[in-house]
Order: sequence, then C-alpha cells, then structure tokens
Amino acid sequence: MRRRVSAPNRDPFGLAVERRKHVLCADDDEDTRAMMAILLEMRGYQVTTAGSVAETLPLTESGGFDLLLLAGAYPDGLGIDLCKQIRTFDTRTPIVFLSAYAYPADINQGLESGAQAYLTKPFDFDVLEQTMEQFTL
Repeated sequence: MRRRVSAPNRDPFGLAVERRKHVLCADDDEDTRAMMAILLEMRGYQVTTAGSVAETLPLTESGGFDLLLLAGAYPDGLGIDLCKQIRTFDTRTPIVFLSAYAYPADINQGLESGAQAYLTKPFDFDVLEQTMEQFTL
C-alpha cells in the first residue's frame, strides 16, 4: 500500500508529487548492495548504498532516511556497533539487520543494539519487503 504525500511543491503540471521511501542499504558486499538497490528500486524505494561503517555513519548523521538496512559485519567494524553508534543520535529511524550471523545470541545482540528487526541471510525478499512496510507506513 502506497501513501501519497501532498507536497507543497508540485510538478510542472500541477500534480501532487508522491514521495518515495528512502532506504539506506549498508552492506559490505558490493554485489549485494547492487542487487538490493535494483530490487528495492523496482519496488518503488529510493535507495542509497554504503559499504563500510565509515561510509554509513556520515550518511545516517545527515538523516533523511525512512529505514536503514544494516549488515552484520563490515571491513571496518561490526553491524551491532554501528547500530549502537547510530542510536546515539537517531532513535527514530527503523533499523533492520540483514546478516549471516544467525545464532540466537547474534539476533539478540542486534535487537538489543537498537534494531527493530533482524533477518538472517539468505532471506526471502518478500519477507524483507513486508518487514520494511511494517516500519515505514
């Protein structure tokens, strides 16, 4: 279900502009980022990608995202530590982990670090989309 936002700015024809939900997909694997960007854009999301903690933090500090997708590990740190850092300045933006770390302790740590959901890889894209919609309505 899409939500139409009537923006004060309209297109040149006077039609209301529909705002696409903006998602940050931060994953250490370049191919995964590219695939996720394509799939999410096909489903109507605006997607920004990042491949490390160092790339992700400044993007999240600037804000403007409706949802953050984080991985379990990056070349320069762990996803749970990144999530904790984000939560020091942003307590509202929903965070969903997409991680290969699938032990119950890993899932608990991810949720305790401030994420709203934790999906393990490999994951069903339809389940991911349902999870995202749950937090971005």
